[in-house]
Amino acid sequence: MNNDELDSRLRSASPTGDNSVSENIFERATGSRRQRLSDWYSTSTPAARRNLGAGVAALAVAAIALPAAFPSTPALFSLAGSQPNSASSMVTNGELDSKMSSMPLVSYNYIAGPDLSAEPSTGTVFRLELVGEPQQRAQEIARVLGVTGTPAKSTYFDEAYPSWVVGPEDGTAPNVAVYWSGTGSWWYNNPAAYPAQDCIDPGQPGDVAGDDVSPECSAYAPPVTGLNPSASDALNDALNLFVALGYEGERSDLTVYRDEWGTTVTGHQSVGGQRVAIDWSMNWSGNGEIAYVSGHSARAVEAGSYPTVSAMDAVARLSDWRWFGAAPIDGAPAMWARSYSVGEDGVASDAAESTEPVDPDSPAEQETPAPEPTLEPEPVVTEPTDPGLTPEPLPTPTVIDLIITMAKPQLLVVWDSAGGAWLVPGFVMSGSEGWPVAVISLIDGIIELPEPMPIEPAIID
Repeated sequence: MNNDELDSRLRSASPTGDNSVSENIFERATGSRRQRLSDWYSTSTPAARRNLGAGVAALAVAAIALPAAFPSTPALFSLAGSQPNSASSMVTNGELDSKMSSMPLVSYNYIAGPDLSAEPSTGTVFRLELVGEPQQRAQEIARVLGVTGTPAKSTYFDEAYPSWVVGPEDGTAPNVAVYWSGTGSWWYNNPAAYPAQDCIDPGQPGDVAGDDVSPECSAYAPPVTGLNPSASDALNDALNLFVALGYEGERSDLTVYRDEWGTTVTGHQSVGGQRVAIDWSMNWSGNGEIAYVSGHSARAVEAGSYPTVSAMDAVARLSDWRWFGAAPIDGAPAMWARSYSVGEDGVASDAAESTEPVDPDSPAEQETPAPEPTLEPEPVVTEPTDPGLTPEPLPTPTVIDLIITMAKPQLLVVWDSAGGAWLVPGFVMSGSEGWPVAVISLIDGIIELPEPMPIEPAIID
């Protein structure tokens, strides 16, 4: 599908709905003039005054007894067993054995720097609520992007993480996939953006062993390049498409990269005035075809304000992966839609993306961002072990002190154990060396942590 077809579909797309909100009307109650307490006291009988005093005393006793009479407030939600941005590196015994001789193990000791704040605070929690129904959502996206077919359960459908697809899953034609958990991420894939290249030099039959094997191709026709839209046109088209499918950002929230091989626009999403780790993306290949589009199907619903620990106290959480979350920081994964095949050579490079908006008519300096896989919790795979073998003892790791010098407040994306996604207050921390890490700052007890798991010491190349 090219830009002209996209423009036609966007013009014919129905509005997303009426977002107006009815005003609340408050009426002030009127009635007879109430008697002042001082007037009542001067005209009441001694018995009535004694009854009033007894009632007040009873209320005071009840207020003191209430906390003991009711159980503590349950956790807002239970965290999933794995979270986005987890810095833990789980390796098998075999991998350790092969690297042990040349790569030292290290363990980090995180130290709060003197400039970190020791003051606790409060922060707002948002629940990411899925909007609509998955099959309806898949049909809506397919209609706008010109994919024909009926929504069906995908090959990878799971009741805990259901997914639906419109179009074939074998890469023979465009399709749309919707994943109905977390942020309700979705993905459009067009294999025509990266067609198979013609062989212009098939080589000699004797070049490959085996009578039933075709000769290898020693040279292919160069791919078509340079037909992808300009940065300015791509920004306009991507914004129109994103908005038609529920994006609430503006042109200033988009970043773009373009070279002769393709054009990529990334739409950053903000909640409560903060950019969060939820991104939309759209890519054109060099032949001018739309290669992929990804987005989300959730809206942020405020779930209340809760106390948070200080930046200084949060440093201790860097040693516990259960407190990690996803933040929109350079070099860390954002909440992209699940990676869905875009053809054999259709995946963009894995270079980091600039977060700074660019002039759409000037040469772009950013590198192309690669579509990241969805940050759904992954099952833990346990390697089988031979009960007759005794594992080699691990060497004592080298301890490295890391002084944390910066802690920036940031809303973090986390998953709960039921497959839902939340935005919670946290910090993005960095220090004397290493890379930024994001940790949750809610005080203990607001959310329920999963069971702890051991983290192997890091292997340093």
